[in-house]
Amino acid sequence: MTRLYSFIVALLICTCAFSQEQIKSTFQGKHHMLSTDELEKGTKSIKSFNETAPPSGTVRAIAEFEPMQAVIVTYLVDEWYGDGYFGIPVDLISSYSETVKVITIVEDGAQQADVLDFYSTNGVNTANCEFFIAPADSYWSRDYSPWFVAVNNEICVLDFPYDRPSRPNDDEIPVEFANAYGLDIYGMDLMQTGGNFMCDGMYAGASTDLVEEENETLTTSAIQTKIEDYMGINNYHITADPLGDYIKHIDCWGKFLDVDKILIGQVATTNSQYSEYEAMAEYWSNQISSYGTNYQVFRTYSPNGQPYTNSLILNNRVFVPIVDGTGSTWNDDAIAVYQTAMPGYEVIGFYENPETPWESTDALHCRAHEVPDFDMLHIFHMPTLNNVTYATQYTIEAEIIPYSSATVTSAVLRYQVNGGVFSEVSMSNIGGSTYRGIIPELPENSEVGYYIHAETNTSKTSNHPYIGAPDPHVFVIGMATGILSQVTNVSFRVYPNPADNEIFVNIFSDIECDVNLSIFDITGKEMLSDSYQVHAGNVIKAFDVSGFSKGVYLVKVISGNNVLCTNKISIQ
Repeated sequence: MTRLYSFIVALLICTCAFSQEQIKSTFQGKHHMLSTDELEKGTKSIKSFNETAPPSGTVRAIAEFEPMQAVIVTYLVDEWYGDGYFGIPVDLISSYSETVKVITIVEDGAQQADVLDFYSTNGVNTANCEFFIAPADSYWSRDYSPWFVAVNNEICVLDFPYDRPSRPNDDEIPVEFANAYGLDIYGMDLMQTGGNFMCDGMYAGASTDLVEEENETLTTSAIQTKIEDYMGINNYHITADPLGDYIKHIDCWGKFLDVDKILIGQVATTNSQYSEYEAMAEYWSNQISSYGTNYQVFRTYSPNGQPYTNSLILNNRVFVPIVDGTGSTWNDDAIAVYQTAMPGYEVIGFYENPETPWESTDALHCRAHEVPDFDMLHIFHMPTLNNVTYATQYTIEAEIIPYSSATVTSAVLRYQVNGGVFSEVSMSNIGGSTYRGIIPELPENSEVGYYIHAETNTSKTSNHPYIGAPDPHVFVIGMATGILSQVTNVSFRVYPNPADNEIFVNIFSDIECDVNLSIFDITGKEMLSDSYQVHAGNVIKAFDVSGFSKGVYLVKVISGNNVLCTNKISIQ
């Protein structure tokens, strides 16, 4: 009997130890999936949510590839062992700290001291470390951290009911963060999670249909209305989930790399979800980006569930989860895809911490959240792309807006012809935040690459596109038609841009001519058309756009069979 009792005790000890080790290696920070309790209760929060009025004025959701000042990570203490841990390896945290602040969520001052000591002994740049003291339930800071929006050109926090109701501490992080950093906060009563949302910074965004499942009392139209009212997003893609797994987070298989670039995972032809992945890639290739062009779709091959799309963009660096073992065969290919899609960026691969491994449904992006530069220098520009009509000059305009009390001290337009050396012309302020630069007459069939560079009196700098020279906007000049050969100068301006209820079209011509002005939405539907005569000199005409939905539109001016000029505008 004694032997039997000893055996049972030993078995219980082993079982307990095994269970603890399983928790430590696989279930740290609770489940990324719904817990058993959450599955039984559903994701409906039992906590009341304080929905505020939507922001008034202009509101714009901040994209991941915009200027960032920090990244949020979470430190937890194992309730079984008392050991502290992160969801990401310390060498990744160290790499973050080289260029941005690392904001670490800790429960108290004692944890802060422990983490600071750990950072110091593991190569983290502690001069770039800040601590945010608040209790947390899990290390998935992507999912529960604040969302950031610019309201009237000031960074604010957007709060939402987190879709893990048994994690009340996580759910409080956005409010506590806003209070700690002195940011205005808005509350949107829409069940959400950060891993299932991405945006382009120009009024387009995307989630899987999880957002519909978790907000079953709202129609799709009502969901889209909330997203538009609180985030300014008027082109909200709600898609299927090609992964077909429990999580249904969009960052497990897709990622906006830029306004007109998207990364979609790719699986083996033998994979049961192959058709779903290919359909998703096809869907995005047929969608119109906020630049008015079709998306460029890039693919990373993940035959064994490698989470290559679950990366994090921080300024000019891209952090990509890579894997050990047999799946590592495709690591280099994945890195190469990012390098092709994002010229000029430093693309860095990181292996997992074995105790908190990368999963196909949970990797690097899930465990960190970027924080925008509160004082960023924002450039809003609708680029000239693809083929353009030959002209004696090419007008480039942009809104250059410091998100601070700073002033713009320099704005230049840098352009190259057929891949040559960049030339530079100054951009002049033509009213408000609008700057204009002129690319002079160039030979037919020239390929022109350009980017905008601006600086403030506080040493903030910014480019559009973000990376500047390595990946400029590109257009190709067509053949001269001769139809308006007597016109030596035609210039065209639409303002304000972004617009609200009314736009003004200013056409300068050195001869009299009849013109037709048309405005098209991103699907090509003509929204407005007007024909009138332009005399020699300046002609300014107002157009009512108050009935237009928020979004990007193309303004085209034609005389006879000749396209005089085109311009993209945003209506808010």
